[in-house]
Amino acid sequence: MTVREARDDDDLDALNAGNPQWFGQEQQRHTAAAAPVGVVLVVVGELDGAPAGYGFGIGAAVAVGGYGVAQVWVPAGLRRQGLGGALLAHLFDFVRLAGRPGVMISVPDTESDGLTVARHLGLSERGHHVESALDLTTLDGSSHQAALARAAAVGVVLSPLPQDATDAEWERVYACLSTRMRESPDASDGGGDMPYGVFRSVVAEPWQVLLAERAGEVVGLTCLMPRADAPHRLNTFFTGVRADARGHGVSTALKSEHARLLRTLGWQEVWTQNMDQNVAIRTVNARLGYRPVGGSRDLGRAFS
Repeated sequence: MTVREARDDDDLDALNAGNPQWFGQEQQRHTAAAAPVGVVLVVVGELDGAPAGYGFGIGAAVAVGGYGVAQVWVPAGLRRQGLGGALLAHLFDFVRLAGRPGVMISVPDTESDGLTVARHLGLSERGHHVESALDLTTLDGSSHQAALARAAAVGVVLSPLPQDATDAEWERVYACLSTRMRESPDASDGGGDMPYGVFRSVVAEPWQVLLAERAGEVVGLTCLMPRADAPHRLNTFFTGVRADARGHGVSTALKSEHARLLRTLGWQEVWTQNMDQNVAIRTVNARLGYRPVGGSRDLGRAFS
């Protein structure tokens, strides 16, 4: 059994067959290449010299408490040989040496094997995310107009990025996103540090972003990324609104208008994941027609 860095000739899509948290080999490699040196590590686990598992780690303060993150996947037929634990241990060392105080992982509710391995390695449950999906073919036009009207009443205007968005316009988006991420429940106590290169590797095209502006300032945004598990399916990357613009339906308007625009581009579904305690955004999602489809457990371990 060995764990090594991933190579260009590794078929990461094949290794992640059945992984509900996989966003595709192209996206994975693009993200790793765009990140600052030493921040991202992609590994492959081998059994008897053959690729048998995958792992991904970020040594930046992207999670609660300033923790780094790790994620692994071993196909069902190759489990119970210790490879998942070996992959996680390797990634934990990477995150620790990057200076993070701890590490977080996410385990789908359906993956009892992953939960067992995580607990064996000393991780404890820190939270839970509910996953829900919106069918874009059944959007409610009346609720959409009501959401737009409520936001407009307080001077909020929704605007997509222009197709020829400049670097300055992208940096303006990133500035808002970074601030809002650090305010979110997912990034409390020092988390939410998303490197610009990683952001741009995931949110690469203007159509993925919708902004909420008031008096020329960006007060909110929502952005999405394509998923690899089904055609015409997107996943929310982040939605956030500045504190002084909350309570006026801006999140609802952003999500609703973006859904309408995405439907015109041929997309059929939007999926999202929200912490159990993030009642506000889950209420917004339910109002828009999102329906629960699953969930995942967040587990963490401090290194000290």
